Amino acid sequence: MPTNRYIIYTSIAVVLSACFSYFFVDRSLALYFHNLHSYWVDPLFHDITKIGDSQYSLFLTFTLFLFSYKKNHQFAYKALYLFSIVAISGLLVDLIKIIVGRLRPDMLFEHNMYGFVGFHLGSEFNSLPSGHSATAFALCIGLTLLSPKHKMLFLMIAVLVCASRVILNFHYLSDVLVGGLIGGLVAYFMYQKYMLHHKLFHTSEVTLNSKTH
Repeated sequence: MPTNRYIIYTSIAVVLSACFSYFFVDRSLALYFHNLHSYWVDPLFHDITKIGDSQYSLFLTFTLFLFSYKKNHQFAYKALYLFSIVAISGLLVDLIKIIVGRLRPDMLFEHNMYGFVGFHLGSEFNSLPSGHSATAFALCIGLTLLSPKHKMLFLMIAVLVCASRVILNFHYLSDVLVGGLIGGLVAYFMYQKYMLHHKLFHTSEVTLNSKTH
């Protein structure tokens, strides 16, 4: 399991990357994909981006929790953990969106407007952070902590979801970096504070803690 120092250094690196992207990459990358027309790229990434829709994840994980609670408490609490990290990261993202009020790429294409307006409602003002990216990386990190052997699969799916948000011009690159960071941090710290201390995860059925030490 990563150390807190590693998490801090990674978070700083992602934040610095997002700042660099905001000033030097976001606009040119958004314009590139805006002018890119492909008969297969858009349909493909429209399907991929749906994976990051929190409604599907919340419904699935909560349903799994309800149907498994009486039969398998350990599995049920894993499902509840995944539900919680998606819900909490989503709430944080929605709050930050309102506070910072970053303009969507469409505002750049249609009105040549770029940057932040602050404390605005409406989809055109809620580009930062990306909610789909937060969901994707919350699930990626959460599932990796629960099942480390599949971490590359989870990471690949999360990266594809984040890429889809930029390729489809729903978000700038810096939006998905910040969204992914929020989702990942929520998953990590909730695992530390809740899952590792839950009695169901100290049984003879191996937990991540026993696997990684």
